[in-house]
Amino acid sequence: MFDFGCADGSVTLLLDWGRTEAIERFAAHAAPAFHQAATGVGTQPGESCVECKAISRCTALPRTPQLWDGTPTVPARRRRSLSAWDLRLHAECPAQYHLVRQLHLNDLTEENDGARRGRAVDAWLNDRHAARPQRGCRDLPSPEESAIAAEFGLKAQQATEAARMLDAHKVLCPLNGTGAGEQVLVQHRVTAYIPELDVVVLAVPDLLSTYRGRWVWRETKTSSSPLWEGRSLLHSYPQLALAVLLFSAGALGSDPNRSWVELEHLREGRGDSRLERIDPGRPEIVAEAREVIAELAQPLLDDTTYEPTTGRHCHGCQARTWCAPGRAYTADHPRHPEPSRQAGITRSLHA
Repeated sequence: MFDFGCADGSVTLLLDWGRTEAIERFAAHAAPAFHQAATGVGTQPGESCVECKAISRCTALPRTPQLWDGTPTVPARRRRSLSAWDLRLHAECPAQYHLVRQLHLNDLTEENDGARRGRAVDAWLNDRHAARPQRGCRDLPSPEESAIAAEFGLKAQQATEAARMLDAHKVLCPLNGTGAGEQVLVQHRVTAYIPELDVVVLAVPDLLSTYRGRWVWRETKTSSSPLWEGRSLLHSYPQLALAVLLFSAGALGSDPNRSWVELEHLREGRGDSRLERIDPGRPEIVAEAREVIAELAQPLLDDTTYEPTTGRHCHGCQARTWCAPGRAYTADHPRHPEPSRQAGITRSLHA
């Protein structure tokens, strides 16, 4: 089996199995999955809810009417999903959202150094937090830079930065001191349905865990710059606003007054990393979250043309290969180092 690159003509060998190995692998992996799919009767809300014909009778999918007081589109359009990533892409450029999320046309260029470093940190933390029996990272040994570089294909400088961020995480880990009976869900999909909009809302927090029965939604971000004082956390990170609304609407089946949404902002120095906490039980926080999501979601839901919006984001666009205006913009505006933001840390206004 080969993989052919339609854009660059590349050819990659994926599988080279003989008949015996193919039969053995089918029996070990494919047959159990097929049996589960054919005989399973459970429900698992997720992206498949978009095409599900039984959604009106499904009791496993939480209903969250008026999640952000959105307005139904006129004329009505087919059901679709919505995530914080969708909102961010559309806000940057509607054409990018359409090409990447709807047509699945991603650019073939490599990710930048910061993105690769962030993915390495995320993957390392996911493995640690998913280990059983569960334990916090505080007392675990720090990863070796060489091991990070080898496992994730990072340059030496990237591996050094990733190792420092992981070391900074050790004191911020939400599993430090967690009891044996607490729940820990890594990259767990949270799904909700807005009936009046016919929209399935999807969110995947980096970590969902309980602490003495209180649910904690943790988002982890890596950055070379400090948090910016010029905007609130909810406006800077819409995924936090969406988490607040899902808690407030009961999509996680927990009391928002006994829950927290957290942002773990990791930088190279342990003293530079921050943990910001948001209370989804405060009415003013819910109101701000509703405003943030409404400002992003309504234009996306109403959009029918997905016109490109060029700007500095074109340099990192995942679909620039397929966008003539984006290619023209980057040719006319070569990338320059961005000026550093004024040093400072966002105040914990939501704690």
